Amino acid sequence: MFRIFVPALSLVLVSSAQMAPHVPRGLLRATGAHPLAFVRLLAESGVPAGIEIKQQDRMRVAPLEKSEQGPPSTVPLSELASAFNAAHADYQASITDGVLIVRPRQIQQDYLDAGAPPRELSGVGLMPVATQLFVPLDSKLQGGAGQAASMLGPIGIEVDRGEQIPIRVNGSGRTVLQVLNDIALQAPGHPWFVATEGQPAKIIRFGFVHKHGTTTEQSITP
Repeated sequence: MFRIFVPALSLVLVSSAQMAPHVPRGLLRATGAHPLAFVRLLAESGVPAGIEIKQQDRMRVAPLEKSEQGPPSTVPLSELASAFNAAHADYQASITDGVLIVRPRQIQQDYLDAGAPPRELSGVGLMPVATQLFVPLDSKLQGGAGQAASMLGPIGIEVDRGEQIPIRVNGSGRTVLQVLNDIALQAPGHPWFVATEGQPAKIIRFGFVHKHGTTTEQSITP
């Protein structure tokens, strides 16, 4: 088990035309961990993020023990991405619209880079809005017919799954990935994730990572 020291303070984001986003310096210690474990820590720190991960790699994730220390200092988000890339051969991190995205270095899913539905997508809760992006892959998701599943959190702890967050995004001229990033920016602490399998990669699940190592996710069955 890794022990990562992450400041108790949530993400420090300095958003302006002159200054790039900054994140807690303690996250640098997690960049060599399993990609999904790394993204779980980004959720704990409120860093807008997303991950495309191979389903077989999801099964190999080891838990990270989060320890707190303070007062925190910060580093640019770009430094965190560079440190992750230096530590991983199979996955790479990049930054788009202030969101840190982790994807496989090879065999990335084409659908994420395709055009999103060219209309406004809105609603209360992360999953109802995100589901609208994946209806073209599974018509049974139309009208919210799919049933999302949630990973249980620690006993006695109420997990915020983003069910009460109002989301409004616009897919016109945007890719699916960019719209997922727009959702992540409106709901820091809830990185999006897409799980794939096969070659070429096929999306089999999508959803969000929450604090305490939990997820809310929906399967796709074409």
